[in-house]
Amino acid sequence: MPYCVDAWPKAWRDLAPASEIIPLNREEMNALGSQIIGFGDWFKPSPARPLLHLARRLDAAIARLGRSCFVRLTTRSPKDSLVAMRTGMRMIDGKQALALLMEGSQRCAADLRMALDCGCELGLVVRPWIEFPPWAEFRCFMQDRRWAGGSQSHYATEEKFAPITDHASAIIGALHQAMRQIIAASTVADAAFDLVFQPQLGLSATAHPKTVEISRHSGMDRRNPDCMDACNARPALLLDANPLSDVTDTALFSSLAALDQTFRYRQNFMDDSLILRSDVKVASNDDLSANTMERQSLL
Repeated sequence: MPYCVDAWPKAWRDLAPASEIIPLNREEMNALGSQIIGFGDWFKPSPARPLLHLARRLDAAIARLGRSCFVRLTTRSPKDSLVAMRTGMRMIDGKQALALLMEGSQRCAADLRMALDCGCELGLVVRPWIEFPPWAEFRCFMQDRRWAGGSQSHYATEEKFAPITDHASAIIGALHQAMRQIIAASTVADAAFDLVFQPQLGLSATAHPKTVEISRHSGMDRRNPDCMDACNARPALLLDANPLSDVTDTALFSSLAALDQTFRYRQNFMDDSLILRSDVKVASNDDLSANTMERQSLL
């Protein structure tokens, strides 16, 4: 499964936050699935013993990574679980992380069942908890190993984010740089990528003086090497890679057919109408599919 975190090419992992992957054997996968509320009957009955051992392994990984972490399967996150919807996905110990996975996540249940049926083994990804403002998350698309478009990720409420308008050029440049690396190393032709722009690294001290030293992602001094390792000292972080299909969330593009190589966001005007910045192309397809990494001028 090329989109699973443990199967990512090294160039993708280099763009991602620091993480640990805890492998799951078939017994642990079935035990975890059998405890997911509403979906336990998809799995064989299982004792709780494998989960007690798994909770201790999670405790150790969370302690190593900073006592406050994000936990997900190597396939997908449990963002549909009851815990995620009630209190979010910031975890401080293994017991809490397992509750996140087990309280009604159909995404996790489906992935565990499919992996068991296919003879695959999944894992749990543990990452340091990273704080970032909603405006800083973007979804970028690749078709036929070429740039197909990019969009602000948080769009459903029709909110307009002034920082995107104010710093569009820097954001586009950071996403452009990351996507060149992603595309050059990709083993698949089509995908959607979730990236976070790090303003403290992507903007100059003049443009963003209050966030150059203090990270919005961790709250720690960027001069601390542990913080640098955890958050990855790049202007754009890769959070996830997803298959590109008819059910993929295409954000401010109405469908896959609407992907037109542009970067889209709602501009910060006074009216409430939907305004797309559809005239800015990140780069030509030839530029983005090339193996060279030098910076290209924006079209």
